[in-house]
Amino acid sequence: MLERGGALTSEFDLAAANEKGLTEYGEVSEEKMWANCEYFIKP
Repeated sequence: MLERGGALTSEFDLAAANEKGLTEYGEVSEEKMWANCEYFIKP
């Protein structure tokens, strides 16, 4: 999707996401998300 100045952007449609449902991984807890972030940023 092109925007002002020809910038390339994307969009998110919550209704479409809700129709598709969860991925094979299901819901991810806040603790798991933080653990993944910490793993990613550690040297």
